[in-house]
Amino acid sequence: RCLVSAAERDGVTLICVTLDAPDDWNDHMNLFDYGFSCYEQRTLAEAGAYTIQVPVVGGVTDKVTATNPEPLSAVMMKDAGDVKAVVEMDRFLYAPVEAGCEIGRVVFYRAGTAVASTPIVAQENVQCPEESGGFLQWLMNLFGMG
Repeated sequence: RCLVSAAERDGVTLICVTLDAPDDWNDHMNLFDYGFSCYEQRTLAEAGAYTIQVPVVGGVTDKVTATNPEPLSAVMMKDAGDVKAVVEMDRFLYAPVEAGCEIGRVVFYRAGTAVASTPIVAQENVQCPEESGGFLQWLMNLFGMG
């Protein structure tokens, strides 16, 4: 006799498997209650929580705004402790930069182990001078005369 079941509560999904258990239905209910008492869904980042101005070299503007476009949550043990966020991306970008392009990510660590990550994406386009009216227009924009 084998019983496989799954249950979801408050964003946490658990799977239970028992083999040759004479009281398997009650065993599963008790195991699920225990599992749900130990785990929780934790919000790690709301959408837009990590917004960064990234320098751009060779573009018509000298920076681009980048952010995490989606919220991120993870299922963790309730007593998991603090989660540390580390932004991983280049210190600057080269033009052109396309809006929606992934240019980095935020990695979340607990006890030195990565538990989740979310992309950081450019929010606007940054063109090269030759794509937006040429070098003269780029110089005029640079000195605020465009």
